[in-house]
Order: sequence, then C-alpha cells, then structure tokens
Amino acid sequence: MFDIVLAGVITDAPSLGSIITRILMWMLGVFGTVALTMLVVGGAYILTSGGDLSQVQKGKSIVLYAVVGLTVVLSSYIVVQFIGSIFSGA
Repeated sequence: MFDIVLAGVITDAPSLGSIITRILMWMLGVFGTVALTMLVVGGAYILTSGGDLSQVQKGKSIVLYAVVGLTVVLSSYIVVQFIGSIFSGA
C-alpha cells in the first residue's frame, strides 16, 4: 500500500484532500443509511396506526424529515465530489 524509502519517508501517502474526502464520503453513507432507516420507520408508523390520526401524523412527519435528510445527503454528495475534483485537479 505504501512505498517506504530507506530513510523512513513515506512516498505514496494519500493527500490530505483525499483523506478528508474519504471521511466525508463515509459520513454521508452513514447519514444516508440513517435517513433510509427512518423512512422505513415512518412508513411502519403509518401502516400500523390502525386509524389513529396522531400515529399517522407522526409517521408522515418522520417520512417528510427522512426525505429532506436524503435530499441533503445527496446534495452534500454532489458538493463533496465537486470540491474533491477541484482539489485533485481531475
């Protein structure tokens, strides 16, 4: 993975921008997973409400916030990719 010169200097270490991009991509993956899970939870609230309007409303608000969260995650992914391409020069 890394080429080490005899003097102990790492020659092929990843750049700081590459490390930051990897961390941000990992975080976006976690947030996306949480948003999708909440989408399922909100749907479960709606499906199991049994006609209770407060449960239906709670499920609708969970679904709404999950969709907003997914929108933010996908937008953030695009921004991270764009900024990463600027700094990597590709």
